[in-house]
Amino acid sequence: MKVGFIGLENKAFELVSLLNESRHSIVVYHPVEEFVYEAVNQGIEGAFSILELSEKLGDRKVRGGRVFWVMVSYNEKDAVFNELEKILVAGDTIIDSSPAFYKNSMRKSKDFERIGVEYLDVGVLVDSENGFRFFIGGRDRSFSKLEKLFKAVSTSDEYLFLEKPGAGHFVKFVNDVIGLGVSQSFTEGFDLLKNSEFSLDLEAVLTIFGKSSYEGKAVDALLEALDDYGENFINVQVSSKDIKEGEWLKDTAKRLNVNVRVLEKALSTIKSSRQTKNYQSKIMSLLDK
Repeated sequence: MKVGFIGLENKAFELVSLLNESRHSIVVYHPVEEFVYEAVNQGIEGAFSILELSEKLGDRKVRGGRVFWVMVSYNEKDAVFNELEKILVAGDTIIDSSPAFYKNSMRKSKDFERIGVEYLDVGVLVDSENGFRFFIGGRDRSFSKLEKLFKAVSTSDEYLFLEKPGAGHFVKFVNDVIGLGVSQSFTEGFDLLKNSEFSLDLEAVLTIFGKSSYEGKAVDALLEALDDYGENFINVQVSSKDIKEGEWLKDTAKRLNVNVRVLEKALSTIKSSRQTKNYQSKIMSLLDK
């Protein structure tokens, strides 16, 4: 299968490499040309515009049936889709693995259906070994045609088709909110340890924590940071990434009439700590990589 992949930053590049190794034919594009050149240097076919990408997938005037997998940042997404929509034809399929509010994905699916374009919203989870797992929302006919793609690159066939448009991004959104809540809880606990009246060996405490039921990923990240930066994390850069999940959580909780005060408080605290750039904001930046 030939796939046009849009996005090459961070984990997207690793996903492209897996697709390429699985012997699918891949053409890649990214708004930053340096990423495309890096892919080309690894033997992957590149394109330097969405129009060129479209042409390399096949003549759109003759046939549809092309597959575009989009995995770009939240800030890049609108511009990419504005360009992509200009070259789509009936029969094309979009796999959308970019960050998105699930309600927007539901609307986007309806809009594409009107012009005969199929749309899958896909939440991507990456484990500590850089393995990929997928939550896939959309129509059964679209998933059935492309299941072999997810099977080829998922860890131990760990992908789940959720049958309705928007469901993939919804489950990923909930996963991210939970993760942020856990990270904030760990952040506050670590702050208590450091500022207690006891002269604690933080590295030793964390090592024992890591062997219990606590979040192993957070422990590993902090252990590495203690080794790199010392316990005051002096040179850690505070993340400036906008937390869209806070807005999405309020909308969803209100609509579903679900009490999420703890999660809302956690997200609000993360946002305010980033603005003040205090000790907790450094810890959170280390955990939320």
